[in-house]
Amino acid sequence: MVGPDYHRAIITFIMILCPEVIFLATTSANKFNKNDGWIPIISLWLMIWSLSFLVITSTSDPGYLAKQIPPFARGPKGSPTISTALKNEPSKPSPMDSSYFEIPFCGRLTKMKFCKTCYILRPPRASHCFDCDLCVEKFDHHCPWLGNCIGKRNYKTFLGFLYSSTALIIFNFIFVVKNLIDISSDTKDMSIKNQITKAIDNAGGSIVLLMYISLIGWFVIGLTFFHTYLALIGKTSKEFIKKTWIKPKYNPYALRGFCSNFLGVLCSKKSPKRFLVENDLNIEGQVFEKSYSIGMIKSRLESSFSKFFNFQENKSIRRKEKNTNAKCSPELAISP
Repeated sequence: MVGPDYHRAIITFIMILCPEVIFLATTSANKFNKNDGWIPIISLWLMIWSLSFLVITSTSDPGYLAKQIPPFARGPKGSPTISTALKNEPSKPSPMDSSYFEIPFCGRLTKMKFCKTCYILRPPRASHCFDCDLCVEKFDHHCPWLGNCIGKRNYKTFLGFLYSSTALIIFNFIFVVKNLIDISSDTKDMSIKNQITKAIDNAGGSIVLLMYISLIGWFVIGLTFFHTYLALIGKTSKEFIKKTWIKPKYNPYALRGFCSNFLGVLCSKKSPKRFLVENDLNIEGQVFEKSYSIGMIKSRLESSFSKFFNFQENKSIRRKEKNTNAKCSPELAISP
């Protein structure tokens, strides 16, 4: 399973692989000749980890919630929709017409919203991704570099990708700079023209890598620190941007301390899938068995539909009986 923008993950893969090839062919090759063979080994090892986490994160299910697929959600022409069926009285609005429901959780009211695109009741912290066109549990963001959503099921591997990429950038940057310093010290007695010529000949790859890392590296490192901070305080990117849990200042999903929050993210077990792509075309099975909303409102839907159809059937029977009695009732005879 891949995200809708999987081509972006391929571009990111190339953006990591090509600089590493240049590093191994130039900078680390110079160090390897000086009995520093551990440098390319560590750099290659970090690259493998980074690319592995990239592939895993970009191809994993972030926590998709199955839609309630039409015609059930909308209903064929003439049949009731969910909103209509859940109305016990015409004067009262349907629960699905509400913007959200509030439920108590750890001393605070949390919101459960009804998604009008997927026709499901979303659990807390879930949100609809318009790029994937699905709701995602514990939605963090849709990553443009990986072409996939980051959510409950792949946030841990996303952190692994950030940490391994940051370690690779810092490691390569250190030895690129060291290589340039060594070359400049060897050519300090030469003229400026000869110094530039020798630097290009012996450290052209290092110069290109230094420019590339200076352009891209700060963004990756900054993103790593940002998501580390979010993991420490127990928030998602969406909650941080929307300033959720500010008034009052209490996050019911945060644990007792920074370390507990961080370990809670890294050591959490991967939750089971709620959306199966192979069953996506099986409307009856996928909608009623795999949708997250069914566990919450299935019984209410069944009872509401039953009441609705029984009411319509009884109303039709009473109307027929009334018409039959009106046509067949004998005239009363008045005795003298």
